Amino acid sequence: RRETGMNLGQMPGGRRGGLRLWVLLAFAAYGAYYWYSNRSIDPLTGQAVVIDKGISPEQEKALGLQAYQEVLRQEQPLPAEAQASRQVEAIAERLIARIPPVSDALAAEHGLQASHVERGFDWAVTVLQSDQVNAFCLPGGKIAVYTGLLPVAGNADALAVVLGHEIAHALLRHGAQRMTR
Repeated sequence: RRETGMNLGQMPGGRRGGLRLWVLLAFAAYGAYYWYSNRSIDPLTGQAVVIDKGISPEQEKALGLQAYQEVLRQEQPLPAEAQASRQVEAIAERLIARIPPVSDALAAEHGLQASHVERGFDWAVTVLQSDQVNAFCLPGGKIAVYTGLLPVAGNADALAVVLGHEIAHALLRHGAQRMTR
């Protein structure tokens, strides 16, 4: 080997090359195990999702509360008795009341039982004074609507569509899916 000027680390199939291959195979095997062991079928959509089993809905809820409190420190909420606050609250309450029967119906379509993560939610609705055209629902049921969205939505039905979309993110545990990735 001295004649060629190569050492074992440079030779094809040398010890280092073999070790690297085993390390890569071990990482690939772990990745496959992790994916399969954390994969499940979402009862609401019937689609396969990967959510780390170590991330519980309670942990998501705590993270959602922390994020919500941070938003409230940075943004100016409208008073709960303001007309816009009352209207948004009423829309949210109607949507929230429909979650259990709709979840059950969707899960039944896929031959599954609904997980009803919403039962552990502490729902709260806040309207934030801001020109942002946005709304969100965090894990745990903390909902915020920016006043900039209200004129864009134009009416209660359009606002209900936006809120329903945002609530669905929390029900489908999209936050936990992102953390898993």
